[in-house]
Amino acid sequence: MSKTLVLFDFDGTLTKRDTFPQFIFFSKGYFKGLLGFIIYSPVIFLFLIKIVSGAKLKEKLVSFYFKGEKEEELKQKGTRFIEKLIQSDSLDKNTFEKLEMHLAQNDKVCIVSASLDIWIESFCKKFNLDYLCTELQFENGTYTGNLKTPNCNNAEKAIRIKQKYNLADYSKIIAYGNSKGDKAMFDLATEIILIRN
Repeated sequence: MSKTLVLFDFDGTLTKRDTFPQFIFFSKGYFKGLLGFIIYSPVIFLFLIKIVSGAKLKEKLVSFYFKGEKEEELKQKGTRFIEKLIQSDSLDKNTFEKLEMHLAQNDKVCIVSASLDIWIESFCKKFNLDYLCTELQFENGTYTGNLKTPNCNNAEKAIRIKQKYNLADYSKIIAYGNSKGDKAMFDLATEIILIRN
């Protein structure tokens, strides 16, 4: 019996925009949200000229905004954020319809995202999806300021996919993505769907 694995990037593929800054402003408000981006603007500049990695920039920003917060509270914010995202028409309708089609066909569907588990988990639980994403490190229910896993982007996407699935079990692997950060995931696929938002 043939089986199909379907891999979806999240930001800019299933959503119209990057959800990381959206979640920052949603959870912290405009002024606190803006403050972090101002404070770390030198690091953001170094990221833009490719001296600092996206993973390092993300860890610094996430630590600034959320270090010391309770896991349960962050996940509740993530659930509210996803509900707002859906209600505000921030999902890409056409790509989401493709996801629903794959679910209806009983394909194995997995979200593979550099975004954080505190909202990716909520989205995937809502639609009964597998997921691989960047995870925060918690100790005794409190965020430490560090990442538990490497930033789930670029080559890390392929590493995590191969750890989770035996790709030989699938006769077809379909990957949906929108950027060069999805290239390693695309390299695993038998069919590539490039999304242009």
